[in-house]
Amino acid sequence: MPRGRVIVIGMDSSPLTLLSPWMSKGYLPTFAKIFNSGSYGNLYSRIPVTPIAWSSIYTGKNPGKHGIMGFRNHKPDSYSDIGVNSTMRDSRDVWTIAGSHGKKVVVVNTPLTYPPRPVNGFLVCGFMAPSTGYGFTYPASLSEKIREIVPNYRIGTAPSYIKNLYLKELNSTVQMVGDLSKYLLKQIDWDLAFIVFKETDEVQHSFYDRPEAMLTVYQRIDKIASELLKIAGEDAYVIVVSDHGGEPINKQFNVAEFLRMNSLIKLNRVPAKGSGNLFRILGQSMFRMRLEWILDVPGTRSLLGQIMKGRVRSGNSDSDEGFYGGKIDWSGTTAFISSGIGLRINVKGREPQGLVDPADFEKVRDDVAKKLGEMKDPENGSNVFRYVLPKELVLKGPHLIDAPDILCLPNTGYLPTESLASFDPIAVVSSRPSLFRKSTLWCGTHSPEGIIAISGPGAAKGRVENAVLDDVAPTVLYAMGLPIPKDMDGRVLVEGFTSAHRAANPINWESENTEVEVAPQRLSREEETIIEDRLKALGYLS
Repeated sequence: MPRGRVIVIGMDSSPLTLLSPWMSKGYLPTFAKIFNSGSYGNLYSRIPVTPIAWSSIYTGKNPGKHGIMGFRNHKPDSYSDIGVNSTMRDSRDVWTIAGSHGKKVVVVNTPLTYPPRPVNGFLVCGFMAPSTGYGFTYPASLSEKIREIVPNYRIGTAPSYIKNLYLKELNSTVQMVGDLSKYLLKQIDWDLAFIVFKETDEVQHSFYDRPEAMLTVYQRIDKIASELLKIAGEDAYVIVVSDHGGEPINKQFNVAEFLRMNSLIKLNRVPAKGSGNLFRILGQSMFRMRLEWILDVPGTRSLLGQIMKGRVRSGNSDSDEGFYGGKIDWSGTTAFISSGIGLRINVKGREPQGLVDPADFEKVRDDVAKKLGEMKDPENGSNVFRYVLPKELVLKGPHLIDAPDILCLPNTGYLPTESLASFDPIAVVSSRPSLFRKSTLWCGTHSPEGIIAISGPGAAKGRVENAVLDDVAPTVLYAMGLPIPKDMDGRVLVEGFTSAHRAANPINWESENTEVEVAPQRLSREEETIIEDRLKALGYLS
C-alpha cells in the first residue's frame, strides 16, 4: 500500500455551482486536474453553519456527538448563549487521531481550533481565534517563527464597506495562509496536512453579485494549491472539501419578528417612538450620499448596533438575554431563538421562567414548528425554510439535550435573522419591524451543498454520491491506512477508490474507545469580546 500521505484543502462555503463552470473554462487548472483525475461530488451539510460544519468534518460525527451547536451554545438554566471554542468539541479531531498513531500533522488556519490543543506536529488556529496577539499556535513557540516568516500574518480579514479594499485584503490574507502552509510543509516529514481557506466564505457573502471578484480569490487559492501539491508529491492523496455551499440572498426573514407576530414571545419594553424614524433618515442619507464607509471607523458599527438595540453592552455576560437585548418578558414567552440555528420551547422546570407544561411540550413544539415551516414569501409563494424539524429527527447523541428543540434550514434566497433590532447598522433603513426585508450587509449566504473531491493513488474517476460532512474524517483515515473509530457517524467514501484498491486495502476499525477527555473551558472576557465583535462585524451574530 502507498504511504498514505494526505493533504486536505478546505475552502469554506464553496459549491460546485461556482467551481464547475470556472474549472470547465480553464480558470482553475489545479482544481480541474484534481477533480478530473479522481472522484468528486456534493457534500451535504445538515446545518450549514461554520463552527458546526467544520467540527463534523474534523470528527466524523454529527453535532449531537461533538457538541458544537452554533457560534454560540445554549447556556443551561438560562436564556443566554455562550461562545464556543475548541475545548467544547467533545470528540477527537482527525489530526489528533492520526497523531495517536504516530503520524506527523500540519494543521493551518482551521476554524474553531482555538485555544490550540496539542498535536504531533504543527497547528495554527484560524477563524474564531481572537488574534495573533494570543496563543494561537501549537507549539506556542511557533508563533514567533510565523511573525518572522510571514510578517503581518493575521487571522481573517476585517470587513469593509469599501469593497475594492476588502477584496484586496481578502486576497492578501489568502496569500499569507498559503505562504505559511508552504513553509510548514517543508519543516517536517508530515503525513497529514489540513489547510483551510476561510476567505472563500467571506468573499461570497460580500461579492456574490460580482462573480469576477469572487474568482480572484479562488484563482489565488488555485495557484497556491498547485505549489502545495508539488511539496506533497505525486503519491499523496488530495482531498478538497467545503463545509457547505453558497448561494445568493434575495431577502432576510426576521425570526424574532415571526415569534412576536405569532404571540410566541412577549415584549416587556418597546423602544421609544420616533427613534426609529431618526435612524431610518440617518441610514437613508448615508446610502444616498455614499457614506456607508463611515461604518469602517473602528467602534462605529458596535456603537450603532448597541444604540439600535436601545442598550449598552453589559459587563456581565449572564445578564445579556440573547439576541433580544433584554426586551423579553420570559414569563409570557412560549419559544425563543437558541444558538442561532433553531428555537427552544420555554418549558417549566427547564428554563428559569418556563411557561409550557412539560406534558404539553411535544404538542406546543409541533404547533410552533408547523407555523414556522408553513411560512411563505407573500410575493412569490416560496417556502422560507427547507425544513423545520424536531431536533431528534436531525441529530443524535449525548449532546442532543444541548440542541434547540426545533432546527431550521432556510430555503434558497432567504437569510434568517435573529434579532428584534438587527446589529447591522445599515439596516436602520428598515428598522420598522417587518418579517421580510432586503439584505444590506450580505448578498450571499450559506447553502447545504458543499464539495468533496478525492484524487491520488487508487482514486477512482467518477462521482461521489450522497456524501455528508461526517464522511470526511473516516475517508481521510482510510486514505492514510489507519483504523477508523467505531463511534464515528460517517462512512468511508469507498466509491472514491478503485475496486482493486479497496480489495487490497480493507477498512479497519478501532475496537476500543480511545477518546481523550478535554475539560471545556471558558475564554477570558477579553478573548470572548474580540471574537464576538468580529462575528458581529462579519454579520454572523446579531
